[in-house]
Amino acid sequence: TDSQFLLGTHIDITIVSSDPKTPEKIAILFDYFRGFEAEFSRFLPDSSLSQLNQKKTLQVSSRFIDLVQLSLWYHKSTDGFFNPLVQVAHLWYSHSFESGIFTEKNTPINTDMSQIQVVGNTVSIGRDQELDFGGIGKWYAVDTAGEILRLFGYEDFFINAGGDIVAHGNNASGTPWVIGIENPFTGAIDSSFSLLNQAVATSGRYKRNWKIDGKNHHHI
Repeated sequence: TDSQFLLGTHIDITIVSSDPKTPEKIAILFDYFRGFEAEFSRFLPDSSLSQLNQKKTLQVSSRFIDLVQLSLWYHKSTDGFFNPLVQVAHLWYSHSFESGIFTEKNTPINTDMSQIQVVGNTVSIGRDQELDFGGIGKWYAVDTAGEILRLFGYEDFFINAGGDIVAHGNNASGTPWVIGIENPFTGAIDSSFSLLNQAVATSGRYKRNWKIDGKNHHHI
């Protein structure tokens, strides 16, 4: 088991294995998350996402294309409720939570998904648009990390990235992994369930929140 702070949250990786090289494999997985953050963070000016938002047209990686195509699919399948062009930066969330800097933007937001164009490995967006993979990126990263561990030959593992969880095989006791659901008001574990070769995501406003001018804000 190891834990690191990446993608703006604590990522916990647990593998049940007698392989002495398992710590090295966990380190490789954290390198993967670190590279993912370097490519898709909107808080890093040199990330591919930031560069696309600035230049409006950019040659990108295959996984960047994959995320764009997934975003287009989810936008269509949810009748527009999922939209990666809705910029949370306009809702006080212009910097990372760790910075303690929150600034509201008042510029108009263009959320027309039809303006996103993908040609080969080049992505283009509208001149008044910005992409934000915050609603899909962490899930994609955790899901891919699970696939990497399976390629390494591991069958029993647990990855938790701030509530985005994938659980495969069994825990050290030889039983399926158990997920506890925390009461957002009391902090007590109110219920639990087993997870076997599946994923689950949870989110709540009681973890990431702040107060500005007497008003409560949160990351959701």
